[in-house]
Amino acid sequence: MKGKVLDFGCGVVISCFIGKKHPDTHLSLLDVSALAIKSAEETLTLNNLSGTVFPSNSLSMVKGQYQHIVSNPPFHQGTNTSYQATEDFLKGIHKHMHARANITIVANSFLKYLPIMQQHIGKTKPLINTQGFTIYHSQLN
Repeated sequence: MKGKVLDFGCGVVISCFIGKKHPDTHLSLLDVSALAIKSAEETLTLNNLSGTVFPSNSLSMVKGQYQHIVSNPPFHQGTNTSYQATEDFLKGIHKHMHARANITIVANSFLKYLPIMQQHIGKTKPLINTQGFTIYHSQLN
């Protein structure tokens, strides 16, 4: 893996694993939560990684294009359940993907992200489904 990586909803900091395993990546991490952003910055520092961490409400502040997108997408805003930010993200992320880019997300299995990804990104397949979570992978058409 190399190129630009976008971690959407970076509270879990999936991109730190990627940065450690694939040093030829350029990490960009976003979240709407100030606490998640601070946590991501600290985690990058503690792991001797560099990256751009920025606030964004779904895709509102995303600029440029990425080769790899990763996410454990949020479905809470504070104490409220809300799927809108992630659904908007999945519907619009193709505009920020290089040709042949890919997206991998891990989500609660009950969330209906598969049809959204298939419609707006391209062929999507579940890689694993276990213990209430599914990992989906999609390659841009």
